[in-house]
Amino acid sequence: MKQKIIVFTTAFSPFIGGAEIAAEQVMTRLPQYDFFVFTARLDSKLPAYEKHDNIHIYRVGNGSFLDKFKLIFSGYKQAKKIAPDAKIVWSVMASHGGLAGLRFKKKYPKTKFLLTIQEGDSLGHIYLRALFIWPWFKQIFSKADKVQAISNHLGNWAKKMGAQSEIRIVPNGVVLDDFNISSEETEQLRGKLNLPDKNKLIITVSRLVKKNGVRSLVESMQFLPKDVHLVIIGDGQLKNELIKVSSNLGINNRVHFLGSIAYEDVPKYLSLAGAFCRPSLSEGLGSAFLESMASGVPVVATKVGGIPDFLEDNETGLFCEIENPKDIAEKIGVLLENGDIRDKIIKKGKQVIEDKYSWGGVATQMNKIFNEL
Repeated sequence: MKQKIIVFTTAFSPFIGGAEIAAEQVMTRLPQYDFFVFTARLDSKLPAYEKHDNIHIYRVGNGSFLDKFKLIFSGYKQAKKIAPDAKIVWSVMASHGGLAGLRFKKKYPKTKFLLTIQEGDSLGHIYLRALFIWPWFKQIFSKADKVQAISNHLGNWAKKMGAQSEIRIVPNGVVLDDFNISSEETEQLRGKLNLPDKNKLIITVSRLVKKNGVRSLVESMQFLPKDVHLVIIGDGQLKNELIKVSSNLGINNRVHFLGSIAYEDVPKYLSLAGAFCRPSLSEGLGSAFLESMASGVPVVATKVGGIPDFLEDNETGLFCEIENPKDIAEKIGVLLENGDIRDKIIKKGKQVIEDKYSWGGVATQMNKIFNEL
């Protein structure tokens, strides 16, 4: 009989971010377990229950924003009723899903509580959101029987927040085979979008929010040659502001806002570019950087959060300064113009991904944690 693991996560497919993708990638690679996922419904059109192989998805609530709070206050009861013999409860992130896991642990203390830390926002932003529930927020960390963090930066944060248990660093990964895009497919997409050649094109895949530093990237375009273009994949609250910035700088014909695209199509778009840049103000790890490196697209990034775990300056990428458009442009220019440096970074970047960031390896490490619990 398979071991059962209860999973609490604020969001889950079809609402996907780095944390949700990671959880699903791990679960699909560990068929020896049955995972019972409890998540906020958020959309009334989504079924209250569905099953994908060894993943049972239970959506709590009626389809409104209040479902996140229902997950905290009633999700643990539903989980205990459906999977009463589960010996592990796994919370993905210290948010609503983390609070649901905490309530389960308090009610059923013999159950082992695993907390995964995936947070990418600045610590100040996180603290502001958690201010009114601070004692309970800290208990998410202190009551965990084991903490898995995706970067050393987040592991250190968990310790500062009061984690008493072992903290294991297990990063997110990439599906390596997804990034083998044929040159024919790449050029067909380039023609469809009417974009310049690889060595004249920069790309970013980012939510358009302040913490991702996309405004500085757009402003850096004024310092790059006039035949260099920028493709922005993603959407968010700053989109209209960024469009206005590019227009005011007279570079709107060189900055292409393509909006959100399907996650499975990201590799095709990455293959178009000669450089990837996201000058983040904060970053838990940065899956978009890993995906770019797997694609053979060299990256420019800031030295924040979990990025130094995989980016060594002038070896696997280039560091740029935070909110410094001129420095960002300078580092991008190196990748577009210096073939020797670019080729070295591409080669070493791919090697790092193959050695440390495959989902198969990540799942093996997570299985070890489950076994220990």
